[in-house]
Amino acid sequence: MKNHEFIVRASSVGDLMTRGRTKDADWGDTALGVIRKAVLSNKYGIEEYVTSKHMEKGILNEREGLEMYRTIVGGDFAIDDTKQRLMNNYCSGEPDLIHDGIIVDIKNSWGVNSFPFWDEDIKNKSYIYQLQTYLWLSGLKSARLVYTLTTTPEHIRQQEIQRLWFRLMDKPENQLREQYEVELEAEEIINKEMVFDHIPARNRVKIFEVTRSEEMIELIEDRICNARVKYDELYSQI
Repeated sequence: MKNHEFIVRASSVGDLMTRGRTKDADWGDTALGVIRKAVLSNKYGIEEYVTSKHMEKGILNEREGLEMYRTIVGGDFAIDDTKQRLMNNYCSGEPDLIHDGIIVDIKNSWGVNSFPFWDEDIKNKSYIYQLQTYLWLSGLKSARLVYTLTTTPEHIRQQEIQRLWFRLMDKPENQLREQYEVELEAEEIINKEMVFDHIPARNRVKIFEVTRSEEMIELIEDRICNARVKYDELYSQI
């Protein structure tokens, strides 16, 4: 196949693999969204910048998560702030870490409800596709999906305390209370939800092993080939 400008990011492969809600629908809104964004970017240079407090925490605490992982598995491998970009004719990606022939991807949980304390397998199939893509790009055989539970950065906690404080002050039962008392209550609530340093590190790291699947990689390659046909169709329409 000739080179095509539609190259899929590993983090978007899971979305691209989804199908429509009806049985015969190859392209649902989620998969089409990946293709449409690529069309707008490649044709008109339009980039959609998406951010959230969850994403901000994940980015800011990524190194801490990697250091926790290194502590748990042992070893003196380096954690490089500059990630290695991998690419082939179909997709690209930057794994968080590659060491001892293993791809490592860190998922920094927002809170206890999104940390898989008791899970025995990976619930989010998009993460499996992402890791299989990394394995395809790297030629390696093994990967690890690593969930970490780290304390939320101070400035994000302060923002959440302020939001909760305003909501609490609107409640009728708090109208006669001193503002500092309500703020202290908000701070206590948020810290219980976002501070986890008192939990042993070994209980805040959950590792899932992922083995290279040639079958899944073939499915990913086929999907991208089909997506390029849709991409060309959408590209010609605008």
